[in-house]
Amino acid sequence: MEALGMIELNSISQGILTADAVLKAANVGIMRAQPVCPGKYIVIVSGGVADVKAAIAAGAEAAAEFLIDSILIPRVHEDVLRAMNGCVDLTGVEALGVIETFSLAQALLSADAAAKSADVSLMEIRLGTDGRGVA
Repeated sequence: MEALGMIELNSISQGILTADAVLKAANVGIMRAQPVCPGKYIVIVSGGVADVKAAIAAGAEAAAEFLIDSILIPRVHEDVLRAMNGCVDLTGVEALGVIETFSLAQALLSADAAAKSADVSLMEIRLGTDGRGVA
């Protein structure tokens, strides 16, 4: 996967319309499009950098006043997808760090930055049902 993009909205119905706009805008695949708590919806897409950039731009426009946040992560770290899906099995953990964000999009961005900047392994990225992100 070259790039990952995410749009976070404060409307479920507008989130569904936004996911449709994202798919129509560029050649991307939807990784997740779902409500994450009452009234909050996320759309996560992957693909080539230019396609994800175009899709996120179209999605942000479609989201209009319901947009909370949007991100593009070019050259996303390989641990991000595994940690998002809870597919990490670590042994011999010596230390643990936690990043908590209000924006779910920023949780992904923070996890990617952490994985790229230090010799660490991502254990889990929770795009929580309470509307917060934890990496």
